[in-house]
Amino acid sequence: MRLRIVAVLLCTVSIAQAQGPGMIPWWEGTIRNDIGLSDDQSKQVRDILHEERPRLLQLRRAVEAAEADLKQEMDAPQVDTRRASDAIEKVVAARVEMMRAVSQMSLRLRLTLTQTQWQELQKRQPRPGGPRRMRQPAGGAPAASPQDSRNPPG
Repeated sequence: MRLRIVAVLLCTVSIAQAQGPGMIPWWEGTIRNDIGLSDDQSKQVRDILHEERPRLLQLRRAVEAAEADLKQEMDAPQVDTRRASDAIEKVVAARVEMMRAVSQMSLRLRLTLTQTQWQELQKRQPRPGGPRRMRQPAGGAPAASPQDSRNPPG
């Protein structure tokens, strides 16, 4: 039974990570212990993940199928604009549904935490939109952005 729960968690984590930038599996390992997740909270989390897993798997398959259809349209010797546009819309719709499901699951998981646990967890989350290091060419100066090369100073 324990092995089955671990398998469910791993599958769900991989799906969630693929869809939620910065989402970390806080319900596992040291983070769970560091934020003080109780046995009851751990059970609630396992139940949520177990309930959501089939839907997330189905939605992930839908995203993959839509992406495969789009690739097929884009790889065609003669691209049919209408069919390619329809394929794009299907990819967008599938990704929206996946993101909605992951967000709803994240909300349910959040509701298992106390405010203190949530604040501690936030300290450990990667910061979206944080500072990014610019690539540096061999000369050491930062690389020009694509916009810089299109609009040289003048």
